[in-house]
Amino acid sequence: SAGEGSPPMQYAFGRNWQQFLGAVLSDRPLSGMDLESRLRSMEAHLQAGFDLDSFAGRTFLDVGCGSGLASLAALRLGAARVVSLDYQQASVDTTRLLRKHVQQTPEALGVGNADAWEEVLQGSILDQAFVDDLPRSDLVYSYGVLHHTGDVWGALRNIAPLAAVQNGLLLVS
Repeated sequence: SAGEGSPPMQYAFGRNWQQFLGAVLSDRPLSGMDLESRLRSMEAHLQAGFDLDSFAGRTFLDVGCGSGLASLAALRLGAARVVSLDYQQASVDTTRLLRKHVQQTPEALGVGNADAWEEVLQGSILDQAFVDDLPRSDLVYSYGVLHHTGDVWGALRNIAPLAAVQNGLLLVS
């Protein structure tokens, strides 16, 4: 049952992310792209979107983390702290699996500080109590997520204050 601040029903994106990550981590490239290629592409996307070459010293919040690839890319770009969140438990589980993989093989994945990926949380951007407990971050990222909440204006109202600095919010739908 959906709680207050939660969307009533959603497509099972998390199951798709589980299949995607399983394929990528098992070296079965999807669409001809292995994990390293996907990460380089995501890094370029984040660098262009935030107009930064490096995330060194900055904190990163990934709202609607899905597979966790954006969080990992932010980590590789030098983010001092990464926090990921998703409403769907299957996406949270998928991102936690990737985080565990990073912690076990940081050098192979080009990660200098795997411990900077502090948390992977389950919750809704529409749940004000949950949002109030989220860390304010220099860089807040949400790609193709908010329009799936059922209340895009409420999601926008809740996500905007999470950016600790001006120009620290990148939303793409």
